[in-house]
Amino acid sequence: MKKTSNREKIRATAIELFKQRGYDAVTISEICKAAGCSNSTFYYSYGNKENVLRESLDYLYVINQDVMARVLAGEGAWEKLWILHEAFMDSILAIGPNLYRKLLSLVVDKGIVHSQFSTLSSIEALIAPLILQGQQSGEIRNRTPHAQLASTVSMLLVGTAYTWCAGEPQADLKALIRHHLANVYDLREDLRESCTR
Repeated sequence: MKKTSNREKIRATAIELFKQRGYDAVTISEICKAAGCSNSTFYYSYGNKENVLRESLDYLYVINQDVMARVLAGEGAWEKLWILHEAFMDSILAIGPNLYRKLLSLVVDKGIVHSQFSTLSSIEALIAPLILQGQQSGEIRNRTPHAQLASTVSMLLVGTAYTWCAGEPQADLKALIRHHLANVYDLREDLRESCTR
């Protein structure tokens, strides 16, 4: 039990320091001091800073109970989908563009794709039935098979977030995503109008 709480405390502390000061500027000793643990505990738990960041990928797109409760209470397919898409963006906004860029470079440079793609597969599995529901109700007019459309949407989310953090972190990420999703889903006109407000 203590081992798990040490890992969680170290990871949460390190991520907070990375957000505040940048990944490269934070030392392991500083993480340990802020987390209230010894250097040996850090090395036993993670080995290096990169492994802390690597594990953080698993926590990045977690859909919690509050989000799922909002989804279940949602009126239509688009509203439910937007709640899920917004949760994805909130997780990125919470860590900020610099740390998200560092996480993506870890995925690209180190070839850590398993975690990223298993996460995307989970997102796709979650949104595919809602896309089908939206297609059946006429909210979503794009007739691409729902599983394929879910795959396209998950790549759109990651690609837009990457473009945002790499080039224009001052832009409104949620507005960008809403605009792109309205086009990809080919939302019904009344729903599309709500995306441009």
